Formats: sequence, C-alpha cells, structure tokens
Amino acid sequence: MARLLVANTFNEDIAGNHGKTLAHNRGQRMFWFAEDGDLIVLPQQPDEEFLEYATGLIRVRPDSLRFIVPPEGGEGWERLTGDRLTNSDFHEEIRAAAAGDGIEEILAFWPDPSVAALAESLGIEDRLAGYEFLRQGGGLLTNSKAVFRVLAAAVGMPIARGAVHTNLRSATDSALRLIADGVPLMLKQEYLSSGSGNYLLSPYEGVYPRGAREMVVVTDEDQVREYVAGRWDALTAKGRNRVVVEEYHPDSASVFAEFLIGDDGPELRGTGEMVYAPHGVGEIMPLPAQPPGVTEHMVECGRRLAQMAHSMGHRGYFSSDAIVTPEGRVLFTECNGRTSGSTHIYEIIGKKIIGGRYGHDRIILERTTWKVPSFAETLSAIRDADLAYDREEQKGVVLTTAFEPYVGDIAYCVAASDLAEATRLSEQAEKLFASSHSAVS
Repeated sequence: MARLLVANTFNEDIAGNHGKTLAHNRGQRMFWFAEDGDLIVLPQQPDEEFLEYATGLIRVRPDSLRFIVPPEGGEGWERLTGDRLTNSDFHEEIRAAAAGDGIEEILAFWPDPSVAALAESLGIEDRLAGYEFLRQGGGLLTNSKAVFRVLAAAVGMPIARGAVHTNLRSATDSALRLIADGVPLMLKQEYLSSGSGNYLLSPYEGVYPRGAREMVVVTDEDQVREYVAGRWDALTAKGRNRVVVEEYHPDSASVFAEFLIGDDGPELRGTGEMVYAPHGVGEIMPLPAQPPGVTEHMVECGRRLAQMAHSMGHRGYFSSDAIVTPEGRVLFTECNGRTSGSTHIYEIIGKKIIGGRYGHDRIILERTTWKVPSFAETLSAIRDADLAYDREEQKGVVLTTAFEPYVGDIAYCVAASDLAEATRLSEQAEKLFASSHSAVS
C-alpha cells in the first residue's frame, strides 16, 4: 500500500500572504520523508534536480514516486490552499493513482481541516492520525501563540511575563506597564512564524532585535500608544487574531524540544538551538551543551505540554520553543503542532543519513539563506571544492531545499564533528559564490 504525503506548508486563512511565494519550495522538503511508492501532493510539479539529489541521499527510487498537483485554486498555483485540497477532480485523481494499492497512511505538513476533508472524501479517515481533531480545526489551537500561553500556564511551564489581548486598549496598557518597569517587550502576532509577526519595543537603546520584525525605542507613553495603534491591523491580521504582549529578555538563547505524538503519547524526537541574525538564519542540532539541568528541564516541560496536546487529540509532531536567559532561566515562548522546519534536519538527515553517530560525535549546523546562482551550479561547486557530504566520513554539506528563484537562495546544512568544524565548513561553502554576489550588489 502507498502513503499519501501532502506538502501543505501553512494554513492560508491565518497566514494571509505570508510565505506564499516560497510555499512550493518549502513544500518540496517532503521529499526527505518519502519512501518508495509514495503519492506526493505538491502545489506545482517537482524540481527534478532537487528530487534526484534528495532521494539519492535517502536511497529512495525517484521513479517510484507519484506526484499529484491539484487544479489551480482561487489564489493560483503557489501553495496548497483548502480549495485545491478539497477539489473533487483532485480526489478522483488520487483514487485512480492509488487503485490496486490503496492508501495506508496520510501525512501532511500542516494539520488543516482540508486534509481531514480529503481523507473523508476518500473514505479513509482512519488512515489520518488525529482526524477528528483536524476536522474541527485543531491545528489553530496547537499553533497559536495565544493558546500556547493558556496551555503553558495550565501545565505549569515557566513563561515570560505578559498576557494575551483581544483589544487595543488592554494590549496598550500591558505594554505601558512593562515599559514603565524599564524592560523591553515583544508584541507578537498570534500565528506568523520565524519572527515575521514580532515587534520589539524598548525603553532604552542597544537592544538586539533577535527574532523581531523591527525594534523601536520608546521614551514616553504617547510613543507607546501611537506605535501599538499603528501596528494593530498587522498584529491582529485586521482584527481576526489575538495579540501577545510579553517581556523580552535580551541576549537569550532560543531553543526547542520536538516530540512525536502518537496514540500512546509523546516521544522526544529532537532538540536544537535556533540561530538569529537578527531573523532566523539556521539551527544547531542537537541542542548544544547548556548550564546544568537546563536541557532536562526544557524537555520535561515540553513533554508536559505535549501530553496536554495528546489529550486534546493532536497527533503528529509537536515542538515547544523556549529561551534560556543569560542567568540560566528557561522561559517558554510558543508551541508548534505541525511538522516544523527542524523535523527533516534531525529526523532524516541526522538520524537516517548520518545515522548512529548523530548526536554523539556528529552535529548539524543548518543555514537557511545562501545566495547562489542555481541548484546545479551549487551542487557542482561544493563537490569540486570537496565540501559535499561524504557518506564514509559522515561530514560535509547537504543541500536541503531546491533553489528558490524568487529570492535567489537555497538552504543547506553541514554535518561535522563539532560546531567549530561545522562553522568552518559553512564559511568555506559560502565563499564559493561570495565574489559573484558582491559584484552584483
């Protein structure tokens, strides 16, 4: 029997145009999870160069995979929107493709009701883990920064000082209290990821805007009121969503613990540190050494929240993000009830490609934005420079996405003995095209 893999990167109702142009590129990360005979649903036809490269590393036959692209939806071809996934002609195409084999499991990046509707139309609701939860829109709960604070408080997880707000007045008052106390604060949009929905206010200069869309110094009450009011539509997605106001802790490390939630409960699958400059530019996996007790505390708290998500009906990957302050405090910031941008790195490249040495004498450094001319030229260049991943040495550069022509970059990671070696290899790789890009600029 075949598996049905749905490469839907986000729910368009809560994301708006966020990531729209990159959706197909990000959706092709599904190749890393493929097995022989799978049916893969994509927004557009696959990038053949990246498909051949990724399947070669995971030892899957690319000609055994079957790709299905649903008819164009209301917003075009760029991502797998709900109207495309619920299209009846698309469902008939899946039935025809799976005829004789059947579908044993449905896996989707985003836990969207349209995926549940697809399972229901095909008559295989029992093949979609967490079907009832998805059908009722449960993904909105497990990916909400506002709901996160409620659930975190319920299970006793430490969170930054702050609150969830539904109106401008209370959000402004909350921001004023923190500024009056002399501390920076973050205004957080309920759903956007990678810092794209975060706005940082500070009563003093010199605060590094880690994970924020922008940073503004405010010196009086009128400035705070004007700023919050001016960003209110963006923060609330024009009134649809809630806003989190919370204290910002400068110079903190950003970390995560990710679990896989099955019927029997959560299992820890991966940990790591997120790298910002000031937006997210990569990750280090597994989590580098922390002060005594920090990692254990982070994992235990994350497990409690994952157990709560399990009891709610969520099935699949579930991560808890936190910061570790310079004083060694662990404060949780959000949860993500979906396959994350970290999952394919530790789960496939780490555990499957590197294997048993991952997490022992091999670590992974990921970089998300490498400006390059094309996929083929990048692959050729790292091979010629002897930087490409070597199966025997279990070291080197792995290209983790197809080339994205809209922004002209590619994501990659480096397997190495330690962070110093990974950084050195990364710097060597990025020098390969440094001169051409500086000439263009």
